[in-house]
Amino acid sequence: MQTIGEWLASIGLSEYTQRFDENHIDPSVLPDLTDQDLKDLGVPLGHRKKMLRAIAELRRASARKLQTAAEPAGREYAERRQLSVMFCDLVGSTALSARLDPEDMRQVLGLFHGRIAEVINGYQGTVARYMGDVIRRRMRMTPSKLCAPGSRSSRPYLICRRAGMAPCRSGSALQLAS
Repeated sequence: MQTIGEWLASIGLSEYTQRFDENHIDPSVLPDLTDQDLKDLGVPLGHRKKMLRAIAELRRASARKLQTAAEPAGREYAERRQLSVMFCDLVGSTALSARLDPEDMRQVLGLFHGRIAEVINGYQGTVARYMGDVIRRRMRMTPSKLCAPGSRSSRPYLICRRAGMAPCRSGSALQLAS
């Protein structure tokens, strides 16, 4: 940061440098100065107004600097990324939950969640959310890794097969493979 003398010189009022120094006014005090403070220092009205405008500009510049620092680092170019989203639903879980004790059902769901998460992590994916017997997963994909939906070579299909599950006809739900 510049000295008080440099700041006063930059606004064409260097004649007040000694007065500011004698009153221990440095750049850190500038935002707190009021019209009355400047009047008490013997600064005439026109120069007070000029100083107050320059101080206001310092505040705006400081606010812009803080805002810029808070923003994430930008890129010089846009980048398109592919994202694959998959929902895994445990087929028949409602009927199963009616037959099982709640603790046993929780254990079944825990095994289901654990196995699916393990396989998804193996494909560098992340489980976005567990919703009862449903798992939503996200995975950033490059176009070369994408396959036709429903294809036996698609990532979701491979994830299901590795987890010991088979996609249903609709492709939207999973059932335990026998």
